[in-house]
Amino acid sequence: MPILQGNSSSIAQKSGEIWTGQATSSPFTSSDRLPVKMAGFSLIELIMVIVLIGALASVASVFIAGPVGGFIDTNRRAELTDIAATALQRMRREIHHALPNSVRISNNGTQFAIEYLSTVTGGRYRALQATGGPSNRLNFNTASDSFDILGGLPDFGLVDATGGSGQAACLNNVVDCLVIYNTGTTASDFNAYNGDNIAAITAVSNTAMTFDNSGLPGWRFPAASPNNRFFVVDTPVSFVCDSSTGELLMYQNYNIQSTQPLIFGSAGAVLADRVSDCGSNTFLYNAGAGVRYGLVVIRLTISADGENIALLQQTHVLNAP
Repeated sequence: MPILQGNSSSIAQKSGEIWTGQATSSPFTSSDRLPVKMAGFSLIELIMVIVLIGALASVASVFIAGPVGGFIDTNRRAELTDIAATALQRMRREIHHALPNSVRISNNGTQFAIEYLSTVTGGRYRALQATGGPSNRLNFNTASDSFDILGGLPDFGLVDATGGSGQAACLNNVVDCLVIYNTGTTASDFNAYNGDNIAAITAVSNTAMTFDNSGLPGWRFPAASPNNRFFVVDTPVSFVCDSSTGELLMYQNYNIQSTQPLIFGSAGAVLADRVSDCGSNTFLYNAGAGVRYGLVVIRLTISADGENIALLQQTHVLNAP
């Protein structure tokens, strides 16, 4: 096979021939190369994207803000309603234990309070001597006595009868108190707050009870109950709506006092906070003279973030002594 000599300027390659010439430098210079294309955004494009995103966000906020705001408002209302409803239910349950005709209401312009004497249990005393067997009727002509309980005494184990005797021990929350025929909270009533018809319990069982007011010469229960009822009282209880702190407070285990207290020596249990509109209509009481039940009306307003939730609770209380 023939071998051809030559250079790159006279290349002629034929079929079946081998070229052995030396290659010279490339005919293209660096200045003849194509420029590299750069990729990216211009300032105008960037501004247009920002404007479009802002417009989309504005449109989206119109549809999102309403539902989100409604969700927040609903949660806030539910929270406020729960606070008020829980406090009202607690007060309703507690007030059901009130001694008949012991509910009283007072205020000093800042604290608005309802107070009552809380009962542990109650029953019927023997008023007449039984025939044909031993019996022990209640003697209304003495300051201390023991008597039979007819039909048993529910929850007698909860009655505190140890630690003292005499009416002072009862009024000062040392022992529980026996109350018979409480007719009201004024000076003309048979009034347990004034010590008229309240005595210290010194012994108790399911079938019998002993009371002792012997430290008060001449003291007697002023009247018998028409239905031979008696009640056992352990403590006064107060609910106070305090407009200065925005709290609804519960106080108990303090001394029984003739004048309704509004300031207490110990801190109360907080039943509700964010309370607004404490006033003379917060607590109302209708004694219901001549009927079996009185009526307590409680109005409670809870506020937050400019929104108010107001609830009303009505509770019947026994007023037949």
